[in-house]
Amino acid sequence: MAKVNRVHWIRARARQNRWQEEVTLTHYEMQWTVRYFQNQACKWKQWGVQAEQGRMDGAAAYAARKVAMWTDMAGRAYREFKLINQTLTVPDM
Repeated sequence: MAKVNRVHWIRARARQNRWQEEVTLTHYEMQWTVRYFQNQACKWKQWGVQAEQGRMDGAAAYAARKVAMWTDMAGRAYREFKLINQTLTVPDM
């Protein structure tokens, strides 16, 4: 009977370790998601500046729209993730 209890304890410990790893990864994925959205906004902002310098008004307007979209997505993701993960820290938020 002691072997059965030991096997059960080992399996329960392994399950706990897997869940703890999943929680850790999920917290990092929240940061990565917000940072990805911020990075996309930054790229579009740079392309918008280049379009303005090249006097391509249509491309500059499109880039401004994309900057607003990615910035909004970053903000919304941050607010939603912050409700779940109080320790979430992302630069520029």
